[in-house]
Amino acid sequence: MLMERTTSDAGQTYQFTAAQYTALSDEERNAIQGVANYLEGENLEAPDDERLSSTFNILRPCDGCVPGEEIGADILLDIRRKFACIYFSASELAEEEIRRKGLRKRHDSYFYLVVDPSYADATHVAVVDYDQEKRPFCYFQEYTKAWNLEFETLQEIAAEVLRARDEIVSTFLRVSVKPKTPKKK
Repeated sequence: MLMERTTSDAGQTYQFTAAQYTALSDEERNAIQGVANYLEGENLEAPDDERLSSTFNILRPCDGCVPGEEIGADILLDIRRKFACIYFSASELAEEEIRRKGLRKRHDSYFYLVVDPSYADATHVAVVDYDQEKRPFCYFQEYTKAWNLEFETLQEIAAEVLRARDEIVSTFLRVSVKPKTPKKK
């Protein structure tokens, strides 16, 4: 999808648009809702260009590790927020997928997101098992410099969330599900 920016009557240019949102599949829209929920604490209801661009501003391309207007008192917390909104959402979607497959009970929480933010070097992200004594597994690991984690469109954001979700689920299935052994006669 080509980047489609829009300009408001007041001359404001929007990075993320309602047209991009409308073009998303249901699965992509669900991923975007997860990121929005992490960032804003609520789902997007009939989002317009201004709301979308404001909500996902931390993920837009910029000259630094996070857009200047997103920098608060602690840059490392801002970098952590940038990475966590993507990968926490992915881990939540992975939990939903695993529950749908009937592999875990509804009340089980089993993924824990670890983000080691860095301003000068790569930020590391890992999704590990919440119960390390029973399941000492890392289901997902990623690292990149904060200024390389940026997205031109909502579809790109959704694609990264879904890629991470799929890797978490795949790794979970590989290390957690025991193959059925044939019965002896």
